[in-house]
Amino acid sequence: MTEQARTITMRGLRIVWRVLLLAIVLYVWIAEKHHPTNKQIGDEFYTAVCIVSICLIGTMFSGAKTISEAIRNATQPS
Repeated sequence: MTEQARTITMRGLRIVWRVLLLAIVLYVWIAEKHHPTNKQIGDEFYTAVCIVSICLIGTMFSGAKTISEAIRNATQPS
């Protein structure tokens, strides 16, 4: 993989990660803002949504590091 291709790939991955992070924030904001007021959200469900969101964000950041290292290793001659 050439340096230019690596740069384009990393730029694309960063865009995707930022869009995913924004989507998670929007999902939580919409759920908080527009849920029916006459219906209580269960504590277990709310906790599960928070845990899944935190895990997704953590996975995105750890995956970014792993993928960038893999791309960097692929560009180096063996």
